[in-house]
This record gives sequence, structure tokens and C-alpha cells, in this order.
Amino acid sequence: RDTRMVVKRFFPRVWAGSSPPYRLFSSVKNVFQASSSSFALEINQRLSRRLPRFGIDPSDVSFQYSPKEFYEGLIRGIKTAERRIVLSTLYLGDDDMSQDLLEELRNVLRARPRLKLTVIVDGNRNLRGPSGASANNTAVEKHGGNFSALQTLVQEFTPHNQVSCYLF
Repeated sequence: RDTRMVVKRFFPRVWAGSSPPYRLFSSVKNVFQASSSSFALEINQRLSRRLPRFGIDPSDVSFQYSPKEFYEGLIRGIKTAERRIVLSTLYLGDDDMSQDLLEELRNVLRARPRLKLTVIVDGNRNLRGPSGASANNTAVEKHGGNFSALQTLVQEFTPHNQVSCYLF
């Protein structure tokens, strides 16, 4: 009974043409399927009129299916950057992959003095201490949390490169 009331209230056209319950539910399913694609199209059109956008050639899009593939693609992008690198992340850890990433950033900044680096990180996660450190541990005071690695990068390369780091 509750389902019928919802359908009657929100889908009056479907309700009007449906007497047996099986037809009603079949029609509702069809309405959802038809409306979801038209709804998505309408949302896309409305957003396109209001928001800035840029075209992308489909051949320039690639998908990574594992963290390792993503990391390798990130390193390739860093190595081939010529003018700027913009890295936005929720977390930069103290694990080997994060340290290798920072080392690769150091190497490319040394090799290309005009390269600009911008790193945007989640302040909450990156001001914590090393992995496994408890909240009352003094690791944050000693090490500055995981953000300290980025701070040293900024200090090391600011005179030559434009290196910026933002917490959000």
C-alpha cells in the first residue's frame, strides 16, 4: 500500500494508466529507466550552460585499474612535466611510494629550475604524525606530521622554482 501511494503521488501519469499492480510496477521501472537517462542529459545541459568547461580528445584519456598503474602514471607525468605540476591529494603518507614520489619531485625540480610545483593537500590528514602514531604522541611536534616533507620541499626549492603548498 505504501508503495502505491508513493507511485500515485510522484508518478501520476503512470498511476492513471495502471490498474493491475504488476502493470503499475512494470511502468514505474520503465519510468525510472527512461527518466534516468533524460534526467542525466538535462542536468548535463544545465551545467554546461552555467559552468566553464573544456574539451578533451578521447585519445588523450587513459584509465588506471590499479594503484600501481596510477602511481606509475603519476611518476611518468612528473618526469615529463615542462612548465608546471599541480598535485592535489587527500594524503601524502610516510610510506615508500610517497617518499619515492617526493624524491622524484625533487629530482625534476633540480633538473628544471623554471618548473612550477603546486601541491594541494588535506590539512587534517597531513598534519598527523607518522602512520600508527597515537593522538597524544609528540610525533607531530617532532616531525611536523606528514606535511613536513612538503615543507622541506618548499624551503629547498623556493629561491629557484615556484613551489607552493596549500592545506585545505
